[in-house]
Amino acid sequence: MSETKKYLKQVSEMRKRMMNRPKEFVYSGAEEFVLKEGRPFKADLKKLNRFGTGQMKQCYKNAFDLTMENSDLIYVEGFATTVIPVMHAWVVDQDGVIADPTWKVEERLKDYEPSGYYGVMFSHQQCIDIMFKSGQYGMLDAWTAGWPLFQKKFKSEVKLCPGKTRARAKG
Repeated sequence: MSETKKYLKQVSEMRKRMMNRPKEFVYSGAEEFVLKEGRPFKADLKKLNRFGTGQMKQCYKNAFDLTMENSDLIYVEGFATTVIPVMHAWVVDQDGVIADPTWKVEERLKDYEPSGYYGVMFSHQQCIDIMFKSGQYGMLDAWTAGWPLFQKKFKSEVKLCPGKTRARAKG
């Protein structure tokens, strides 16, 4: 089990024991949501920066903008690890190969290798809907919109299509 998945499990369990989640919430927080609705993604360090990198600390914007420029890419948000697991956003291609448009691999490798990517894939429309409601980039911490992802059972709208050129909507 990856360090990231262990972290998600530990925080989810802690929240369940220590907090009363609002009655209208299905998930206790980002960690439980990602653990239940997400999946691990394997990082190929040689391919992580193949689309370049944007501004540091702007991962949600960098990943979203990249998917808007290239409709063959899928926006993913979840947790990734360098020193410790942190909320992060990246993209994947149709084969599930990660591109991280924020973390510069050569700089990270000096201290800690990027690893433990565990996240949820979102369609362009899901991103636009939540980001418009919240007025900010990012899906998991959309507190200004009342954390809409946590209020009902999540329905994925995308799946990987290895060997294809586009993500297909489920249905």
